[in-house]
Amino acid sequence: LHLQNMFGQATKAACPEAKLQPGPASQHLASLQQAAVDAGMLEAVVAAMRSAPDSSVMQRGGCLLLRSPFLGLDSGAVADTRGNRAAEAGAIEAAVEAMRLHPQEEVIQKWACSFLATLSTARGNYGSALGRTRRILAANPLALLRAARASFPQNRTLSVHGQTLLEVLLQGG
Repeated sequence: LHLQNMFGQATKAACPEAKLQPGPASQHLASLQQAAVDAGMLEAVVAAMRSAPDSSVMQRGGCLLLRSPFLGLDSGAVADTRGNRAAEAGAIEAAVEAMRLHPQEEVIQKWACSFLATLSTARGNYGSALGRTRRILAANPLALLRAARASFPQNRTLSVHGQTLLEVLLQGG
């Protein structure tokens, strides 16, 4: 519900003409996610993260917002399109830089890792996922991932997504 409210406020601010379709909460969330992405949310988040790299608050919120358009997605094609848009916006590099600059911030490590793992997973087009995975590798997050998992072993999201991401990256995609 909190995530829906956040997207609702962001969507109204960025796209006041956006109309939500009636239906279950998951449909509302999907509509809000798409409206936010269409309004340039990914690009705006990357710009904000780049403008305040030393701010753990900005990086924490940025990593969460980068991950949020992928929550609850059932469509591989939609995830693939959003993943490519995020990569083109520089979100991969922004997430890795947040991990690098804030190694003791568990929430940053968790959401950045979860976001990167999502982008590396082929849900729609294998070629696109491979391209994103190569871009993740170019950002050199392996040591950061290992350090984050070692620093926060009790964090299940970081453990699971970190392991998935490490496996994909070590296989080269």
